[in-house]
Amino acid sequence: ADAFSRAAGGGTPIHIENVDSATAVHAVRSGFAAVGAAEFVTRPEEAAGLRMTPVARDGIAVIVHGGRSVTNLTLEQVRGVFSGTITRWSELGGEDAAITCVMRERGSGTRRCLEELLSADGEAVSGVILETSRAILETVARDPKAIGYVSHAVVDARVREVPIGGAACSTASISDGTYPLVRTLNLLSAEPPAARAKAFIDFVLSPDGRDIARRAELFPLP
Repeated sequence: ADAFSRAAGGGTPIHIENVDSATAVHAVRSGFAAVGAAEFVTRPEEAAGLRMTPVARDGIAVIVHGGRSVTNLTLEQVRGVFSGTITRWSELGGEDAAITCVMRERGSGTRRCLEELLSADGEAVSGVILETSRAILETVARDPKAIGYVSHAVVDARVREVPIGGAACSTASISDGTYPLVRTLNLLSAEPPAARAKAFIDFVLSPDGRDIARRAELFPLP
Protein backbone atom coordinates (compact mmCIF):
# COMPACT_ATOMS: atom_id res chain seq x y z
CA ALA A 1 0.00 0.00 0.00
CA ASP A 2 2.85 2.42 0.81
CA ALA A 3 4.58 1.67 -2.49
CA PHE A 4 1.31 2.13 -4.40
CA SER A 5 0.70 5.48 -2.71
CA ARG A 6 4.24 6.65 -3.57
CA ALA A 7 3.83 5.51 -7.17
CA ALA A 8 0.62 7.55 -7.34
CA GLY A 9 2.44 10.66 -6.14
CA GLY A 10 1.37 10.36 -2.51
CA GLY A 11 -2.20 11.37 -3.24
CA THR A 12 -3.77 7.93 -2.84
CA PRO A 13 -3.58 6.91 0.84
CA ILE A 14 -4.94 3.49 1.77
CA HIS A 15 -6.40 2.70 5.18
CA ILE A 16 -5.59 -0.86 6.27
CA GLU A 17 -7.21 -2.93 9.02
CA ASN A 18 -5.74 -6.25 10.12
CA VAL A 19 -8.67 -8.71 10.26
CA ASP A 20 -9.25 -12.39 9.58
CA SER A 21 -10.29 -13.67 6.14
CA ALA A 22 -13.97 -14.07 7.04
CA THR A 23 -14.15 -10.45 8.16
CA ALA A 24 -12.33 -9.31 5.00
CA VAL A 25 -14.90 -11.07 2.82
CA HIS A 26 -17.76 -9.47 4.76
CA ALA A 27 -16.13 -6.03 4.57
CA VAL A 28 -15.97 -6.20 0.77
CA ARG A 29 -19.49 -7.62 0.41
CA SER A 30 -20.92 -4.86 2.61
CA GLY A 31 -19.04 -2.10 0.80
CA PHE A 32 -17.04 -1.16 3.91
CA ALA A 33 -13.78 -2.03 2.11
CA ALA A 34 -12.86 -1.65 -1.55
CA VAL A 35 -10.32 -4.49 -1.39
CA GLY A 36 -10.00 -7.42 0.98
CA ALA A 37 -7.07 -9.80 1.38
CA ALA A 38 -7.96 -13.41 2.10
CA GLU A 39 -6.33 -16.81 1.79
CA PHE A 40 -8.22 -19.77 0.33
CA VAL A 41 -7.67 -23.31 -0.88
CA THR A 42 -11.01 -23.15 -2.72
CA ARG A 43 -13.40 -20.19 -3.00
CA PRO A 44 -15.89 -20.24 -0.09
CA GLU A 45 -19.61 -19.72 -0.68
CA GLU A 46 -19.58 -16.39 1.13
CA ALA A 47 -17.20 -14.98 -1.50
CA ALA A 48 -19.59 -15.75 -4.37
CA GLY A 49 -20.23 -12.72 -6.56
CA LEU A 50 -16.94 -11.02 -5.64
CA ARG A 51 -13.99 -10.72 -7.98
CA MET A 52 -11.19 -12.91 -6.62
CA THR A 53 -7.70 -12.14 -7.90
CA PRO A 54 -5.07 -14.75 -6.88
CA VAL A 55 -1.75 -13.00 -6.30
CA ALA A 56 0.63 -15.39 -4.51
CA ARG A 57 1.14 -18.76 -2.86
CA ASP A 58 2.15 -19.22 0.77
CA GLY A 59 3.15 -22.30 2.73
CA ILE A 60 1.51 -23.05 6.08
CA ALA A 61 4.43 -24.04 8.29
CA VAL A 62 3.92 -26.46 11.18
CA ILE A 63 6.24 -25.13 13.87
CA VAL A 64 7.69 -26.48 17.11
CA HIS A 65 10.04 -25.14 19.78
CA GLY A 66 13.66 -24.98 18.68
CA GLY A 67 14.64 -27.69 21.17
CA ARG A 68 12.02 -30.21 20.00
CA SER A 69 13.55 -33.35 18.43
CA VAL A 70 10.73 -34.36 16.05
CA THR A 71 12.18 -34.11 12.55
CA ASN A 72 9.27 -35.15 10.29
CA LEU A 73 5.50 -35.58 10.45
CA THR A 74 3.00 -37.19 8.10
CA LEU A 75 -0.17 -35.43 7.05
CA GLU A 76 -2.10 -37.99 9.11
CA GLN A 77 -0.06 -37.11 12.20
CA VAL A 78 -0.63 -33.38 11.67
CA ARG A 79 -4.36 -34.08 11.28
CA GLY A 80 -4.32 -36.10 14.50
CA VAL A 81 -2.53 -33.40 16.48
CA PHE A 82 -4.87 -30.57 15.46
CA SER A 83 -8.06 -32.65 15.77
CA GLY A 84 -7.15 -33.89 19.24
CA THR A 85 -6.63 -37.62 18.51
CA ILE A 86 -2.87 -37.35 19.07
CA THR A 87 -2.16 -35.74 22.43
CA ARG A 88 1.35 -36.78 23.48
CA TRP A 89 4.77 -36.23 21.94
CA SER A 90 5.57 -39.93 22.41
CA GLU A 91 3.02 -40.68 19.67
CA LEU A 92 5.21 -38.65 17.31
CA GLY A 93 8.51 -40.24 18.31
CA GLY A 94 9.34 -37.77 21.09
CA GLU A 95 9.27 -37.77 24.87
CA ASP A 96 6.24 -38.81 26.92
CA ALA A 97 4.81 -35.32 27.45
CA ALA A 98 1.50 -33.68 26.63
CA ILE A 99 1.29 -31.70 23.39
CA THR A 100 0.13 -28.11 23.62
CA CYS A 101 -1.69 -27.23 20.38
CA VAL A 102 -1.57 -23.54 19.47
CA MET A 103 -4.17 -22.61 16.86
CA ARG A 104 -5.89 -19.70 15.14
CA GLU A 105 -9.47 -18.69 15.91
CA ARG A 106 -12.52 -19.69 13.88
CA GLY A 107 -12.75 -17.28 10.93
CA SER A 108 -8.99 -17.29 10.40
CA GLY A 109 -8.10 -17.98 6.79
CA THR A 110 -5.00 -19.89 7.86
CA ARG A 111 -7.05 -22.19 10.07
CA ARG A 112 -9.70 -22.71 7.42
CA CYS A 113 -7.07 -23.53 4.79
CA LEU A 114 -5.27 -25.96 7.08
CA GLU A 115 -8.50 -27.77 7.95
CA GLU A 116 -9.41 -27.99 4.27
CA LEU A 117 -5.96 -29.27 3.28
CA LEU A 118 -6.09 -31.85 6.06
CA SER A 119 -9.75 -32.74 5.36
CA ALA A 120 -10.43 -32.13 9.05
CA ASP A 121 -12.63 -29.76 11.00
CA GLY A 122 -12.04 -30.97 14.54
CA GLU A 123 -10.49 -28.99 17.35
CA ALA A 124 -7.77 -30.17 19.71
CA VAL A 125 -9.02 -30.83 23.21
CA SER A 126 -6.43 -28.64 24.93
CA GLY A 127 -5.78 -26.08 22.22
CA VAL A 128 -4.63 -22.51 22.83
CA ILE A 129 -6.55 -20.17 20.51
CA LEU A 130 -4.76 -17.00 19.37
CA GLU A 131 -5.71 -14.23 16.94
CA THR A 132 -2.51 -13.77 14.91
CA SER A 133 0.31 -15.80 13.43
CA ARG A 134 2.78 -13.61 15.32
CA ALA A 135 1.13 -14.56 18.62
CA ILE A 136 1.38 -18.26 17.72
CA LEU A 137 5.05 -17.81 16.82
CA GLU A 138 5.79 -16.13 20.16
CA THR A 139 3.94 -18.82 22.13
CA VAL A 140 5.64 -21.77 20.42
CA ALA A 141 9.03 -20.09 20.81
CA ARG A 142 8.50 -19.96 24.59
CA ASP A 143 6.89 -23.38 25.17
CA PRO A 144 8.93 -26.56 24.48
CA LYS A 145 5.74 -28.66 24.45
CA ALA A 146 3.88 -26.50 21.92
CA ILE A 147 3.10 -27.06 18.26
CA GLY A 148 1.39 -24.53 16.01
CA TYR A 149 0.98 -23.37 12.43
CA VAL A 150 1.79 -20.05 10.80
CA SER A 151 2.57 -18.52 7.44
CA HIS A 152 6.03 -19.53 6.22
CA ALA A 153 6.67 -15.81 5.72
CA VAL A 154 6.68 -15.04 9.49
CA VAL A 155 8.87 -17.92 10.74
CA ASP A 156 12.11 -16.95 12.46
CA ALA A 157 15.06 -18.75 14.05
CA ARG A 158 13.39 -19.19 17.45
CA VAL A 159 11.22 -22.06 16.16
CA ARG A 160 11.64 -24.98 13.77
CA GLU A 161 9.52 -25.75 10.74
CA VAL A 162 8.78 -29.48 10.69
CA PRO A 163 8.92 -31.19 7.26
CA ILE A 164 5.65 -32.85 6.23
CA GLY A 165 5.99 -36.19 4.47
CA GLY A 166 9.70 -35.48 4.05
CA ALA A 167 9.15 -32.12 2.32
CA ALA A 168 10.41 -28.98 4.05
CA CYS A 169 8.34 -25.80 4.00
CA SER A 170 10.86 -24.05 1.75
CA THR A 171 10.98 -21.83 -1.31
CA ALA A 172 11.73 -24.80 -3.56
CA SER A 173 9.07 -27.18 -2.19
CA ILE A 174 6.34 -24.52 -2.11
CA SER A 175 7.17 -23.48 -5.67
CA ASP A 176 7.29 -27.01 -7.13
CA GLY A 177 4.26 -28.30 -5.20
CA THR A 178 5.98 -31.00 -3.13
CA TYR A 179 5.12 -29.33 0.19
CA PRO A 180 1.48 -30.28 0.86
CA LEU A 181 0.25 -27.35 2.99
CA VAL A 182 0.04 -24.47 0.51
CA ARG A 183 -2.76 -21.91 0.12
CA THR A 184 -3.41 -19.06 -2.30
CA LEU A 185 -3.45 -15.42 -1.22
CA ASN A 186 -6.17 -13.42 -2.97
CA LEU A 187 -7.42 -9.88 -3.32
CA LEU A 188 -11.21 -9.55 -3.25
CA SER A 189 -13.21 -6.70 -4.72
CA ALA A 190 -16.61 -5.88 -6.14
CA GLU A 191 -17.36 -7.07 -9.67
CA PRO A 192 -16.44 -4.88 -11.44
CA PRO A 193 -14.01 -3.23 -9.01
CA ALA A 194 -14.03 0.51 -8.42
CA ALA A 195 -11.32 2.43 -10.29
CA ARG A 196 -9.04 2.87 -7.26
CA ALA A 197 -9.44 -0.74 -6.23
CA LYS A 198 -8.55 -1.93 -9.73
CA ALA A 199 -5.51 0.38 -9.80
CA PHE A 200 -4.29 -1.08 -6.50
CA ILE A 201 -4.83 -4.69 -7.61
CA ASP A 202 -3.03 -3.97 -10.88
CA PHE A 203 -0.10 -2.56 -8.90
CA VAL A 204 0.09 -5.70 -6.72
CA LEU A 205 0.28 -7.78 -9.92
CA SER A 206 2.91 -5.51 -11.50
CA PRO A 207 6.66 -6.27 -11.42
CA ASP A 208 7.08 -3.83 -8.50
CA GLY A 209 4.27 -5.48 -6.54
CA ARG A 210 5.62 -8.96 -7.26
CA ASP A 211 9.06 -7.90 -6.01
CA ILE A 212 7.48 -6.73 -2.73
CA ALA A 213 5.75 -10.12 -2.37
CA ARG A 214 9.03 -11.97 -2.92
CA ARG A 215 10.78 -9.84 -0.29
CA ALA A 216 7.99 -10.87 2.11
CA GLU A 217 8.86 -14.53 1.27
CA LEU A 218 5.64 -15.09 -0.65
CA PHE A 219 5.54 -16.64 -4.09
CA PRO A 220 3.83 -14.54 -6.78
CA LEU A 221 1.73 -16.50 -9.25
CA PRO A 222 2.85 -16.53 -12.90
